[in-house]
Amino acid sequence: MQDWQHQQNLQAAAKLQAEGYEFTITSDKYEIRYQGEFVHAAGVKLPREKKPHWQKARANVRDFWEIAISEAEKHKRRTSQLSN
Repeated sequence: MQDWQHQQNLQAAAKLQAEGYEFTITSDKYEIRYQGEFVHAAGVKLPREKKPHWQKARANVRDFWEIAISEAEKHKRRTSQLSN
């Protein structure tokens, strides 16, 4: 993922965080909460045989940010449709 794409994802995450979303992102997993309530999570099977190379770990974090933002936006759309 290009740096500019990652920066856009972080900006989108900041907007979602301002609306009450919380993200926990590591190279092994991500978790999303909305106003403290669980929304979605996923990760790799643990324990790993060995720690990933730093470049792979960095790529995982960036990928998880992108996925987490997408899932949070889906949740936002679903909840707004329910309230209409």
